[in-house]
Amino acid sequence: MRTTARRCRKGMAAMAGRRWRVAVVDGSHGHVNGHIRRLTTNPQVELVGLTDHVPERAERLRAALGLDPRQVYADLDGLCDGARPEVVICCASNAGHAPVVEALAPRGIHVMVEKPFAATLEQAERMLRAARAGRIHLMCNWPVAWSPAWRLARRLVDQGRVGRLFEVRHRAGHNGPGSDFSSWFYRAEDGGGALLDFCSYGAHLSNWFFGALPSVVTALAATLVKPVAVEDNAVVAALWPQGMGVWEATWSRVGEEPGPGSVLYGTAGTLALTGGGVHLSVGRGGAQQMTAEPLVEADADPIAHLLAAIGSGAAVHPLCTAEMGRDTQEVLEAARRAVATGQAQRLSRG
Repeated sequence: MRTTARRCRKGMAAMAGRRWRVAVVDGSHGHVNGHIRRLTTNPQVELVGLTDHVPERAERLRAALGLDPRQVYADLDGLCDGARPEVVICCASNAGHAPVVEALAPRGIHVMVEKPFAATLEQAERMLRAARAGRIHLMCNWPVAWSPAWRLARRLVDQGRVGRLFEVRHRAGHNGPGSDFSSWFYRAEDGGGALLDFCSYGAHLSNWFFGALPSVVTALAATLVKPVAVEDNAVVAALWPQGMGVWEATWSRVGEEPGPGSVLYGTAGTLALTGGGVHLSVGRGGAQQMTAEPLVEADADPIAHLLAAIGSGAAVHPLCTAEMGRDTQEVLEAARRAVATGQAQRLSRG
């Protein structure tokens, strides 16, 4: 992990004068708003175009990105031929990732998509095959990858500060992705639902900490509050030979969440993630609040990180690789099967 970060920083230094032709594809995901700021303030980015199937949103994005109306294209083919991007930031629905990657990878265009990697395992595997065949960087933007607190927690676990890690608990959520219930977030066929949205974080982090897929996954999900066709609350539990993960998701939380949403349990101590750092407890009188140091730019900004990785030829952060995105998709698909069948699911590779 540190080697990758060092190579990315070297890549940034080596390519300091290099500008990348970057385009935006589909602003369906709200994360696009944060990327607009990063794109418009990064001196290595030359914004060359965008495409979005919703004309009103395309116009809003065009204005925010400072593009000329002639740089808005009707489709991917027009964007590729007219704008000639080298890198694309894709903020489509979860189910919209695979068609974009499959269209761009043969042209050698690097792509960043939002978490989770896809809507289904089949889509995730198509994306991975396309990226490998096209020899492109395919990065999945997981916000936890840019969290100083999670980086600190990983270092403490690796240093043995809590002994052997045996449980990863993660709870995340809010009061739903907006009040427009026609949004793709509320359509299962587009990869919507609270389980994929927020249990994905716990699944992804647990795979990272345990270093493998779980052997068994079970889950519960229900629509408890929202007048929608997908679940607004879910709980997933998974078992590894050395431990377990329990992940909760909600789209119906009112007010602030009391207490830490993420806790790592080890045989010699406990780590609770708090906004700016980690609370380490190793027994009575052994509590310590540890503040996480800010990350350098190549480790804190997903777009800067991707450009540095492309420039240096380094892999992206382990949490953001296509391979890890695919593996987490397998866990999430098993969880959805568990919900549908009422039975725990066994993973052959776990």
